[in-house]
Amino acid sequence: MKLNKLDPKTFEKQVSLYQNKIYYGPRGKCIKEAAYAKVGRDLTEQQTAYISAVMAVSDGNLVDYGWALTEIPVELLFSHMTPYFHTVYKPGNNLVAKYMAEVTKNCIDELGDLILVSPFSKGKCRKFGIDREFARYYRMAQHNLLYFVETPAMPEDESELEYLLAPKPRGYGFEHADRLHPWSITTVDKLQASQWRFNLDLYRSEKKQELFEDHKLTDEQVESLNAALNFTNTHTSGPQFHESFHLQEAGRMHTVGGCIQMPSWFRKEFVLPVKESNVRVELDLKCCQLLILCDILELPELKAKIKEILDRDGSVWPSIGDPNLDKRVKKIIVYAFCYGAEINNLPYLANKEARNQGLRFRVTKEVVDECLSGLLEPLVKAREEWLQQYTVEKIIKGRGPRVIKNALGYGYSIYKEAAEMGKGKLTKKLLASTKLGSNLLAHLAQGQEQYYIQDLIANHITENILTFQYDGLNLEVEPTEVENLINRLGAACKAQLEFKVW
Repeated sequence: MKLNKLDPKTFEKQVSLYQNKIYYGPRGKCIKEAAYAKVGRDLTEQQTAYISAVMAVSDGNLVDYGWALTEIPVELLFSHMTPYFHTVYKPGNNLVAKYMAEVTKNCIDELGDLILVSPFSKGKCRKFGIDREFARYYRMAQHNLLYFVETPAMPEDESELEYLLAPKPRGYGFEHADRLHPWSITTVDKLQASQWRFNLDLYRSEKKQELFEDHKLTDEQVESLNAALNFTNTHTSGPQFHESFHLQEAGRMHTVGGCIQMPSWFRKEFVLPVKESNVRVELDLKCCQLLILCDILELPELKAKIKEILDRDGSVWPSIGDPNLDKRVKKIIVYAFCYGAEINNLPYLANKEARNQGLRFRVTKEVVDECLSGLLEPLVKAREEWLQQYTVEKIIKGRGPRVIKNALGYGYSIYKEAAEMGKGKLTKKLLASTKLGSNLLAHLAQGQEQYYIQDLIANHITENILTFQYDGLNLEVEPTEVENLINRLGAACKAQLEFKVW
């Protein structure tokens, strides 16, 4: 959303509606309950939105709440407590500057017993944190909200419901549509026009409690789920639109909140087709990342072998590492490897992600080595040789292209980044680093992945899209059309992408 030609009254109304939405959402409800438990007073919509913004910019990491202070630019706070992009916060925009100056002063003065704020220092961003006791009450409120059955309070202003149910605009990254791949524009427009229904009956039933107890959610998972629900209308089972989709540099699209951010098990239970008689069909480009990496590293024989296993067994994961190891752990390791993570860092990254997913399993170097041996051993050697082309030293001295583009035409300025690194102290370790090469590998792999999925959406899918992930989606289909859909998309994948669709 842009601020061009916005008068103060319109600006005030749009901000008020957005903060009203946060106020009645799950995160807002938990913030209000925690604040009342801590200080015995009610928060205003603006105060609730301010605390929510601090939490959102801190990535919702409960481990940091009450501990680490995070440096947060005022433009990011602005973007999380209003419906506008952070890029509109510019010198000379008096409407925005005046608003944030007033909000910052009022909220910092009035919320000192709930949030931690570093003193003002000219030319530097303030640091923010969450009071420990307030964070403890917030965790309790989050668990209570998910695990206990209750009828949520309805907003007093009916216009708030209309705002939640309205179609959303394109998010950031789409400001210059003429510079983007046409498939990206068609894809985002189809996604923003699609709708879904929230399973309100289940959400208000005792069965919901059983579901959450069965999954034994960690604090991080509870926070993540509540963040997704924060931009979901949990007051109605009627159709609602997805949140705004934002475009990442490599071409991936994501939302902040909404059903797209829900875990897969939750989506299967709570995301319903718009038409009750219709069914959901899941499309998944199986092992997309592995096959893409085979293409980038020029390993046609390994790619053919993986496709052969997929055709024969339906899944490649039993053929990777220990057959008894949880498939989710294998995916964490392999996907991090595909996107350029250093092998020595894989145990740490895998353990961190495993905890986020609620997996009670410790990933060791031995587990990683076993996953990357056998079938995937050729990938390890080929990836290392490929990365060695892009050490910092070779990039600085090289004469290659200033920008390297992926399959969608989105560029990565690898030489610009190397030049920035070259302004600092160049140690032997830094010169030998393949960090920029890893970034490039991720950029190319993600771009190829999105080339495939955006081609399908832009050119072959006319159905309502219930949910969307980077390498898959759920479609709403009439029962009599399921077979036709599978045949149609299967033919498209086989002809153009060399992938099967399940």
